[in-house]
Amino acid sequence: MGSKKKVILGVSGGIDSSTCAYYLLRNGYEVEGIYFDLWRAFSDEKPVQQGIEENYRRIDQLSKRLNFPIRVVERKEEFHNQIVHYFIDALKNGLTPNPCVLCNRQIKFKILFELLNERDADFIATGHYARTRTMRNGKVVLLKGLDVVKDQSYYLTLLNQELLQRVIFPLGGSKKTEVKKIYHRDINPDADLLESQDLCFLSGYDPHSFMERYAPESLLPGEIVDGNGKVLGSHKGLAFYTIGQRKGLQISAKEAYFVIEKSISENRLIVGFENELGRDVFWIKNVNWVSGISHPADEKRYAVKIRYRAKPVIAKAKSTGASDMLEIQLKKRLRDVTPGQFAVLYHRDAVIAGGEISYN
Repeated sequence: MGSKKKVILGVSGGIDSSTCAYYLLRNGYEVEGIYFDLWRAFSDEKPVQQGIEENYRRIDQLSKRLNFPIRVVERKEEFHNQIVHYFIDALKNGLTPNPCVLCNRQIKFKILFELLNERDADFIATGHYARTRTMRNGKVVLLKGLDVVKDQSYYLTLLNQELLQRVIFPLGGSKKTEVKKIYHRDINPDADLLESQDLCFLSGYDPHSFMERYAPESLLPGEIVDGNGKVLGSHKGLAFYTIGQRKGLQISAKEAYFVIEKSISENRLIVGFENELGRDVFWIKNVNWVSGISHPADEKRYAVKIRYRAKPVIAKAKSTGASDMLEIQLKKRLRDVTPGQFAVLYHRDAVIAGGEISYN
């Protein structure tokens, strides 16, 4: 890291972004923190209000302890229109969305980049566990974080070269255990080190409660059928089920049933046995070539992740003729290939491309 450079840092008041600020300040950067005030569900509920107040208290405390400014940037309407609507629409259309991937491109990094130009700063930074490397040709490669368990490069698959040229990931070479130690020792000795894994806008509520409040039209019950159309039970609304799901079907049988498919037109949930699950071919659409490479004309082998926590598997990426779509041929059948999720292609530690999973 250089010295006397200005960085616009996205902060949440949590362990990772707080430790980022600590790293950057210790290395001689001038840091301006940005806290995103985004739309939250159930904001009229007292526990949610208390949670929001606690967030403000934490960022104020962080600003004073590390002696750097943190500015609140309100983007409730933009976040609701682009991310929350996407989440609801995807669920209503039978998909299993991943709003965090989209939010990084359309909200967080977009706004940080705008502020970088507005404030005449040198870099933007976030607390993601990822790394970058600048090649001789000037292209920037997005790399996995060194902490294999915490690596978050998957969530950054929609970033472009313009952003990557100006981004710093201070935690990319760190282990989460190290970050927690530094945070507890040098930033906030009294902090609770537990972390939330929920989508931020759900405000701690489950997706069912969220959809009941904000998209009640999705609660349309229907039939659960097998592959032959035999009615086995009833579902509570297709939005609440995902491919590969086993729990919550409430069907008595000698062998467990799993969700195989969702028929939106018939409002039917199609189930089957475990041996009916999975596929070895699927497509990814709206492909973003993070690496900045040209679209490959021939088949190439990559490691592909179909979800954030999924293990990478070997696959061939084949051109379909469309510049923003690829056919993915897996070396082995995967059980949980789910439309709406994102598939990310890797070559060793480098993120090559990513896009939304589709069955056609």
